[in-house]
Amino acid sequence: MMGKATNRKKQPRKTNPVDRILGPTEARLAHNDARRAGMAYRMIPMIETLLTTGQINQREFDALSYYRDQASRAEDDMAQEGTLSPSRVMGGSGSTGQGKIPAILMATPAILETARIERDLGSARELVRRVCVDDWSLSKWAVEQSGGRERYDGKGKLVAIVPIDTKAVERARLQLRYAAGAIVR
Repeated sequence: MMGKATNRKKQPRKTNPVDRILGPTEARLAHNDARRAGMAYRMIPMIETLLTTGQINQREFDALSYYRDQASRAEDDMAQEGTLSPSRVMGGSGSTGQGKIPAILMATPAILETARIERDLGSARELVRRVCVDDWSLSKWAVEQSGGRERYDGKGKLVAIVPIDTKAVERARLQLRYAAGAIVR
């Protein structure tokens, strides 16, 4: 004798976790390229894009990448509460009646190295920091420095904001390459 057929509802299919992942926002993708890294997305640093497009060479990339790593570590070090932080050393107040803790006591090797590199960069410091640490494109830097105008496609849709000064991007590229030569490990 055969069993009675039951009318069970089908269980919904489990979705693949990869299908549930949200990618980078449109604003973030407009700022950088993204590459899939397992279940997540990895934002491609601007200096890596400059290397792959041939705008800088490997030696310049290595120097700029070294600066990027040091600056990122320095930002992390400054954000953390270390053993020499004012809140720990001064019992929570951060200062005493005689004054504040000297900044050199809270400096880490990354902070000191970043300060040395930025001192050596001179006037190119802001450009190098924007491109390497903040991941600005050279055209965004040029627009920030010399102004920009909107460029539309044939249908009236905004395509990009381009620099007014057509040579500004090339000058920024040359300045970045020169600055990369000034970074010494």
